[in-house]
Amino acid sequence: MQLPIVSSSEPLEKVSYFQRGDGMADIRLRRNIRTIEHEATSDGMPAWTEYQAEEAYLLRDLTEQEAVEQYDSLWRSYITEHKDADERIAELEQVGADNADSIAELYEQLASIAGGENA
Repeated sequence: MQLPIVSSSEPLEKVSYFQRGDGMADIRLRRNIRTIEHEATSDGMPAWTEYQAEEAYLLRDLTEQEAVEQYDSLWRSYITEHKDADERIAELEQVGADNADSIAELYEQLASIAGGENA
């Protein structure tokens, strides 16, 4: 999943929060925030600083404090909600295979315990 990259001439915050009039809030979560220093160019463009980050936009009924405190879970939720069907299916298939392997391992352990008691 490719996340949108935002760019700003102002420093970017990890969480940007805007309370709406309908009780909901526009929440922008950012990660991989970086500062890029651009040098002056020969055609007269002055040196300038750019701030970039990956950004996730959410609409939730949270307070600003809740949004900050729940950053990690909100980020995971955004990633899950925005996966395409192929990604979700592949993950489910992998979970099914992992579960089958775990069950088989448990049966092997039980068989070895039961076999040891009968000896």
